Amino acid sequence: ITKMKFEQALKAMREGKRVKAPSLSPNCFYLINNHFFVYDGMAELPIYGIKDEYLLAEDWEVVDD
Repeated sequence: ITKMKFEQALKAMREGKRVKAPSLSPNCFYLINNHFFVYDGMAELPIYGIKDEYLLAEDWEVVDD
């Protein structure tokens, strides 16, 4: 598993991949029509802002479907 910074994770999301930062959350993040969503294991929820700790995380990884 390759660890990434947020910039790389955002690029992966733009390519249609789901990503997560295990140090911050078990949830998967992804984009739909350029809007952030999170999947918490039960539901897809829109995100209206990204917290600084997510932007600064360096352990983002692509989640296998």
